[in-house]
Amino acid sequence: MPVGLVLLVLMTRVVPDRPGQPGSGIDIFGALLATATAASAIYGLINAGDHGWSVPMTLGPLAAAFALGIVCVVYERAITRPLLDPALLVRRPIAAGPC
Repeated sequence: MPVGLVLLVLMTRVVPDRPGQPGSGIDIFGALLATATAASAIYGLINAGDHGWSVPMTLGPLAAAFALGIVCVVYERAITRPLLDPALLVRRPIAAGPC
């Protein structure tokens, strides 16, 4: 039996029903920006290992990741319900990750 089906059945029994709240939708644009940023960075780093650091196949995706990252941060700071509250990144344990 597929794991996803088991989880779906369990979720309907464990997670309580809650009516939707107006204006509390998912930040789809922010999620797309964050995903595109991470994907571009990963693609650029993989290309660096395969082709070197100075080729356009590496620099292009890394530059795109940098630009998308800036756009993502600016966008997330401007909306009322961001994916991740940028104020959390001021706290050192969260910004640095588990060390």
